[in-house]
Amino acid sequence: MSYLVRVSRLLVAFAFLGALSTPLFAGSASAQTVPSSFACSDVDPMNLLDLFNLVDDLQEMSDANAYLTTSVYGPTLQDGEEASAADQTAIQETMDAFIACVNERDPMRILSLLSERYQALMVLDLLGGADAMSVIADQIPTIVESDDAAEPVASPEIVRAWRPTGNPTDIWAVVSATVPGFTTPVEFFVAFTPGGEGWVIDYIARYDSK
Repeated sequence: MSYLVRVSRLLVAFAFLGALSTPLFAGSASAQTVPSSFACSDVDPMNLLDLFNLVDDLQEMSDANAYLTTSVYGPTLQDGEEASAADQTAIQETMDAFIACVNERDPMRILSLLSERYQALMVLDLLGGADAMSVIADQIPTIVESDDAAEPVASPEIVRAWRPTGNPTDIWAVVSATVPGFTTPVEFFVAFTPGGEGWVIDYIARYDSK
């Protein structure tokens, strides 16, 4: 990979981080619990070396024609054994940390809570010429515009969590979140994969059960 390509990709990564400093979620919290800011401060932030490594991953992602979809149809998802209570507690901690970092507007810690694959795929779309905020809004469908954007966001609640048969080291979950503009809670599909000292988010999409 040429020096100029590496530099251009690093600049795109920084543009991505700049976009992440704006609210990812918007709207006031519901009766669901707003996580403490300590849940975010306990996360080790992504550093510059991590960003360089992420840039190196982009070529591999590009060669594989990898992409993200923004919604999944429930009946097409692979089934598996229900996640244990300990598993559910662990992925809830990751979701709480993610939401806390969103509320704190801390992009470097937000990125630390995503898998390298997920980070690279979102940045890859930017390399195709897409606007940074549009990419993030498209790829993490929980982003909503609202007059209450400064209000803290509550953590989604786990509806179901399981280990997919074809990849039992991961945990897949359907979560329910209160989203401004919707009169009823909205469901999302979240895939978790081992990372760091626990779990990181490998994918977020709107969940369609019908």
